[in-house]
Amino acid sequence: MATVPVYDQPQVSPNVGQMPAFQAAGVEPMRDFTGKQIEEAGQAQVNSASNLMRIAEKQKELEEQSLLDQSELDLRTFIVDFTKENNDSVGERATGLTEKFTTSYYKRVSEFVTTFAKDGQRDSRLVKKFQNKANEIGLATIAKFSTYEADQKQQVRVNNNKALGKILSNTASSSPFSIKDGKVDDGVEFKTSKKQLIENVKKRADLMGYGEDSDAYKQLVQEELSTVYMDRMANIINTNPTAAPAYFDQVKDFITNDEFKSKFKGMAVKVAQEAEAEGWVETQFTDALKKKDGKQAIADLRLDIMKKYSGDQQKTALMVYDQLDKSLMEKNKAISDKYSNEAWAIVYKSQTSWTGVPNTTKEWLRENDNVTYRSIEQYIETNIREEKQNIREARQENRARRAEQRQIEKDRREEKENIAFGELNAIMGNNPKEFMNMDLNNWRTKLSESDWKWFAKQQTEFKLKPETQKQSTTLNSRIDVESEILGISKSKSKKARFTKIINNDVDAFIMNNNGRQPDAKQLNAIISDAKKEYTTSEIIGIKSKSRRFELEKAKTVKDIPADLLTEIKQDLANRKIQATDADIVNIYNIHVGQND
Repeated sequence: MATVPVYDQPQVSPNVGQMPAFQAAGVEPMRDFTGKQIEEAGQAQVNSASNLMRIAEKQKELEEQSLLDQSELDLRTFIVDFTKENNDSVGERATGLTEKFTTSYYKRVSEFVTTFAKDGQRDSRLVKKFQNKANEIGLATIAKFSTYEADQKQQVRVNNNKALGKILSNTASSSPFSIKDGKVDDGVEFKTSKKQLIENVKKRADLMGYGEDSDAYKQLVQEELSTVYMDRMANIINTNPTAAPAYFDQVKDFITNDEFKSKFKGMAVKVAQEAEAEGWVETQFTDALKKKDGKQAIADLRLDIMKKYSGDQQKTALMVYDQLDKSLMEKNKAISDKYSNEAWAIVYKSQTSWTGVPNTTKEWLRENDNVTYRSIEQYIETNIREEKQNIREARQENRARRAEQRQIEKDRREEKENIAFGELNAIMGNNPKEFMNMDLNNWRTKLSESDWKWFAKQQTEFKLKPETQKQSTTLNSRIDVESEILGISKSKSKKARFTKIINNDVDAFIMNNNGRQPDAKQLNAIISDAKKEYTTSEIIGIKSKSRRFELEKAKTVKDIPADLLTEIKQDLANRKIQATDADIVNIYNIHVGQND
């Protein structure tokens, strides 16, 4: 890389005078100034300064104009915003709008002027120009708001006049009327209201600038009267339809609405016809209610309507009929509810009679609400049946309870009697002599009557036939043995039943064999028969059996076990004995030791 030489001392001494002259191409060489030239140069400088001042003034004027334009734009924007904010200022609300704008506007102008005054570069001339422009804009706008406010006040007065006119029109159209010689007489009230209405229209015309001779005033009067008569026509159709056709002919020339006239011309006749049909149905319906068979008369009225009327008259007549019928049903429903509630409340207390229910209530329900009447009748009948049934059941329950109590008492008595039987039978078998000398009257209250008689008979035989003592001892010993085998020796009641059965069978054998005692073999047969088992019930093939001394006393043949009943009947057949069911029950009870 080459090295740039550095010198501590300049190598060539500077010499200005020796520098070569330089002249740019096309440029004159500088000349020496003379006095004239200097004067001209000074004048040029003065002219240049004047031009600069004019430029500055022009620039200032442009800035001021721009400021004025912006201020004007701001003021006009303020006016637009104020107008939007007060769009709802109509009618009464427009009152004071001009004053409100004037105050707000000049407050805004004052704010601009204050801003100008604070700036030292703004002179009074500029402020004056702004104020002039602001006044020009403000006065023009104030004039518009003033005109608007006056128009709104005028419209309020006109609207108030119209409202009053509506009231007067309604008063006139709804005022009462009368029928004279087939025509509608409007009456004094209508005529007065009509006069007041025309006077009110005159005031409105004055407000609107119309004279009484002007066509506009005459048109206003004609329109108001047309409206009054149209409304009155409608009122008459609603209140007295039959008068509508005649009234329409009277006032049709006052009505300017051709469509209304065309519509009401036919409507008046139609409404009158429908009114006639409506009145006829109401009269006939009322008369039908007075008849004895009112329901049938009302039903027949519908057929009469179909025959009498056609078209719209028939529709109207049927509509009125349906309305009356519905009203009657609703009325009857209300009465029915009242009488029904009254009757049920009383019957619920009595349960079994109409006692306390007024005759009018009862008869009305019978004639007009047979469903409720029959329901109450059935309720009473049911309660009577239930009451009787409850009485029967209570009696049956009482009888059953008494029978059960008697049975319990009887069972207890029989238990005691059986125990006494066993005790006395043991004495008879084990100590015949003691038995033979006993006073059996001491046992009479302890034994059943049949058992006491049996022991008394045995005691007599012991005395008359001493050999019977030994036979009794032998039989008693045999019964003791069999009782031990059967496991009933400790049950005095069962052992007594078992003993009774054997004794009865032995007595029956002796009776059937001319007083002969059974031998050992025959006694064994009697004892075996006394131990025999019978089927008392059978459930799902499983049989429940009881021995003779365990069977219950029978009241009917149905209480007798089937296999034992078969035996009894077969025995009676073999002996050719005719027996009733009662006889069979008695035989059975003796057979099982239940003959007390």
